[in-house]
Amino acid sequence: MPSLDVLLFEDIAQRIKQHHSGRIRAETFPDEGATFFLTLPLRDAAVDV
Repeated sequence: MPSLDVLLFEDIAQRIKQHHSGRIRAETFPDEGATFFLTLPLRDAAVDV
């Protein structure tokens, strides 16, 4: 079962990903943990926010 900090990160990263049309990737390593990658698109300079 994932630890609370991993679950919390996944929840926050998922919300950021959805809001900004990004991607999440994870690499797991037995007995070492996991590395998460959150990729977000560059902001379009033509769009004024």
